[in-house]
Amino acid sequence: MHLVKWSFVALLIFLTHIVSAQHADKSRYVQQCFARTDDYMNFGKYDSAQIWLNRIREVVPLNKYSENKYFLHIRQAEIYYYNNLHLLGLNETNSALNVAEILGNKYLLADSYNFLGLFYANMDSLNKATVSLHKSLSYLEQAKSGQPSLLITMPHHVLSNIAEVFYKQQHYDSAVYYYRQSIIKAKTANNSRGIAVAYSGLGDVYFARQKYNAALQNYNQALANINHTEHADVALVLHGLLAKSHHALHNKHMMQHQLDSGFALLRNSSSINRFFALLFLNDAYKIFKSDNNKNKLLAATEMILAFEKESELDYRNKLHTIIETGIINEKKVNEMALSNERQLKELANTRFMFALAVIAIFIIGFLVYRYYQKQKNAVNHVRQKLSRDLHDDIGASLSSLHIYANIAENTIHTNPEKALEMLGKINSRSRDIMENMSDIVWSMRNNDLDNTPLDTKIKNYAAELLHEKNIEFELHITSDAAQLLESIHARKNILLIIKEALNNIAKHSNANTCDVNIFTKNKQWIMDIADNGNGFNTALNYHGNGLKNIANRAKELNGIMKITCNNNCSIHFQFPVTVISDTRT
Repeated sequence: MHLVKWSFVALLIFLTHIVSAQHADKSRYVQQCFARTDDYMNFGKYDSAQIWLNRIREVVPLNKYSENKYFLHIRQAEIYYYNNLHLLGLNETNSALNVAEILGNKYLLADSYNFLGLFYANMDSLNKATVSLHKSLSYLEQAKSGQPSLLITMPHHVLSNIAEVFYKQQHYDSAVYYYRQSIIKAKTANNSRGIAVAYSGLGDVYFARQKYNAALQNYNQALANINHTEHADVALVLHGLLAKSHHALHNKHMMQHQLDSGFALLRNSSSINRFFALLFLNDAYKIFKSDNNKNKLLAATEMILAFEKESELDYRNKLHTIIETGIINEKKVNEMALSNERQLKELANTRFMFALAVIAIFIIGFLVYRYYQKQKNAVNHVRQKLSRDLHDDIGASLSSLHIYANIAENTIHTNPEKALEMLGKINSRSRDIMENMSDIVWSMRNNDLDNTPLDTKIKNYAAELLHEKNIEFELHITSDAAQLLESIHARKNILLIIKEALNNIAKHSNANTCDVNIFTKNKQWIMDIADNGNGFNTALNYHGNGLKNIANRAKELNGIMKITCNNNCSIHFQFPVTVISDTRT
């Protein structure tokens, strides 16, 4: 009997040891994953950092509140921050804040409020940023012991962030005060990077006040406090700031020395983040432009364009990985929520009721999941398409503007006519960008009270386009037709169809009247565009670029397009109301 008893006790001890060893191994693995995540983020490899965060997510229970769950949220927010996904980062930080509040850990509360302040500051909500950052500072002052090893936020970080907000608000005295407090805290923590960042911020304040000697002194203090190899990114930015200050003081020799040092650092260091490299290159560009140093200006421009070109594809790939992971993680959270709900039902019902509840929950959950998944996919598709359109259109336009501006600058004295031609192109392209942006914003805002109504949008465009051609314009749109135009995709295409048609009328019709009628009939959204011009041979001209674009846009909305040209010309469109009013597209 005693032998059986002691054997049972030994078995329990052995099993407890195994469970403890497994738990220790799991904890070490999670800590290693966080360390790898931080290493990749330090080198700007955010897609690789995201992969290691995903590995943590696979082993950390997301339905239990823990420090690991907190740091999972806050590291995700940090990745969003450095990729300019501020709304996603704000949501992730609020999730982290919720965990910190439940755990009641003042260090974690300080950390989450610091990140909230950063996101608000980058979204120009400076008053909210100030409130959040002061809360962070308050929690850090209250925290006495038990600081987590993975904590990012330190007092000097928060003080520098507060100072930066005051700097943006041009409250320079307050900015100086908090930067100096940050230097004291950073020195206490023996954090050379924190010391350098705070001194650099002080230099920015004095430069803004045009106290260039004081700015130089602080920039030099910053440079003296960092290891150029370990913190090459900060050193590079400081070389640019020092060059800018020497330039303001007309110290050409020292200015050139700082620029040479910066370019040498840029050539010799492969780990410098693109963001910091561009900060330095932009400072150099402004100096060369101010000095009218065309050769160096051209070289700096080429380096900037090379950096942009090299990083564009890499940035897209990183962004795709990060956003795709966000969608997958959201799906996992939803699946976990459904699973937990199912388990609660199991405990609350009899076997019969349990079976019915499981079936009902499964069906409802599946339908809800499919509905929201379709909604999410549709919205993501529209966002991605708009993002691509914005990137391709505006990116190309801005590149063109930059090229035209350089040509104009370089030919203003040698070939004034060429320079004027380039300025004309800049003016025309700028108007196109503004109009395209206005159309995209209008199409995304649906029929809310703050948005321009469809009839006003059309009339404004027609008045500007047709008035100088002496073409009288009439628009008739029924209220139900205007209200039904809810789809972002449809709003964009309908507006572009009307613009293209009116543009063709203005250019080619020789008309003196033009009518647009929009109404609904038999579940069809109908639009007629007519003029009394000389018309055209549809068999010969139907495939021109203008009409081809109109036809393609009508096809995208599952619409029918019919052109009639006799003594005058009209285009008849029919679109399904379900397509026009679908808010998922």
